[in-house]
Amino acid sequence: MARKYNYIYSQLVEDNADIVGHIAYALYKEYKIEFISKFKKAHGDTEPSEDDLQPFNDISSSVGSIEKYKFMASCILQAFIDNTLEDTKQDVEDNMNRNHIALIQKAIDRATATIKSSFAIVVLKSIIFVLNDYYCVI
Repeated sequence: MARKYNYIYSQLVEDNADIVGHIAYALYKEYKIEFISKFKKAHGDTEPSEDDLQPFNDISSSVGSIEKYKFMASCILQAFIDNTLEDTKQDVEDNMNRNHIALIQKAIDRATATIKSSFAIVVLKSIIFVLNDYYCVI
């Protein structure tokens, strides 16, 4: 008996870049594997024939099923994008916080050095002034 082909791939996937279509096709394959597993369990581990698969193929390639696979694929892709963006956002925020802390620490270190330097200059000027007055009096 000649093998019957189900052309659902071309109904689900528009081109190689169609991510939603590829996910939808993977969902279709998941349902097909589940159908075959249930069939084998119900029929003493016998593989389904082409005729046994026909009802599954008819239902899975209906307009409603095609739309369902694509909708589910869109939801999966959207959830993946949302999770990825959330992770990326958190990484960027963490990185920004680390950078801000480092920049603030640098500013504090510079200000502290400037204050110490200014204080030292004032002290030295005071000492020179006092010594100058002392030696001028003598």
